[in-house]
Amino acid sequence: MLMLFAMSKPLARSGHVSIEELEAYRVFAAYIVSEFGEQYIGVLDRIEQELEKARREDPLARARRVLQEASGQAQMCEGNRLKAISSSQ
Repeated sequence: MLMLFAMSKPLARSGHVSIEELEAYRVFAAYIVSEFGEQYIGVLDRIEQELEKARREDPLARARRVLQEASGQAQMCEGNRLKAISSSQ
């Protein structure tokens, strides 16, 4: 399980950590809290704050989320339309 948390590269010296890395760190921090106690919740809190900040500041990630949400909504609408058509026949 620990191999899941191995990062493909060390943290950049500039302090920039990708959203994907923050998401992995978030899972690892949750594991640490669940295994070693709630005294480590501050680590999870901090990572979640950084993740929220990174998501707000990354325009490409925001655009991808909007498109993914729109795609899911379109698929749901299309599925409902197909159900309505098939039930009316």
